[in-house]
Amino acid sequence: MQQKLKGIPETLLIPLWARATETTRSEPIIKDSKAIEMMENIDYDFSKFDNTWLSQTGVAVRTELLDNGTKAFMHKHPNATIINIGCGLDTRFFRLDNNKIKWYDLDLPEPIRIRKLFLPNLRFSK
Repeated sequence: MQQKLKGIPETLLIPLWARATETTRSEPIIKDSKAIEMMENIDYDFSKFDNTWLSQTGVAVRTELLDNGTKAFMHKHPNATIINIGCGLDTRFFRLDNNKIKWYDLDLPEPIRIRKLFLPNLRFSK
């Protein structure tokens, strides 16, 4: 899928790339196979991010911290409703789903359009 994202919307692709790249390392901080799948199917020159290892590592660490905080919350509240505002191309639900929570990813139309292409089994509403 070709992306013609510019400016702020283009920044959606940075954390996706960072999580996918981290996943391919020999000792990854986080594993995100959904990020790899999405990145492989987006026609975009991700090589422009290749020399940004510090940002990539920062995204991985932030992802791990947020995943751990979300897991702790879900442990206390396994039937909770989680609302991820400004989700971008976040894939946390796929890493943490316990088959009991209700999870809502909210964002602007462009990220949701891209999400619909890769996550067709999820329900989307307007």
